[in-house]
Amino acid sequence: MLKWAVADTIEKRVADLEQILAHLPQDLDARFAGADARAGARFDRLNVQLQALKAEVQQGQVATAGQIAALDRRIEGIESKIDELLARLGPKP
Repeated sequence: MLKWAVADTIEKRVADLEQILAHLPQDLDARFAGADARAGARFDRLNVQLQALKAEVQQGQVATAGQIAALDRRIEGIESKIDELLARLGPKP
């Protein structure tokens, strides 16, 4: 009787393994599909963050260009005043 029980148990385990192996491709497909979806969502979030960062950098570039232009105008004004002062002082002796 023990011999039959062991044989039944082995047959049951083999049948279980066969069923697991039969469903393995679908199970793996489902797992990979989930992983793909999660990776895609992460990529989308990173892309949004990268675009926001790019926009901030571009805004910073525009602001910096404006500040540099304003400084250039101030420097030109100062140079002009220095030229006027030098002209008033006359030529060097």
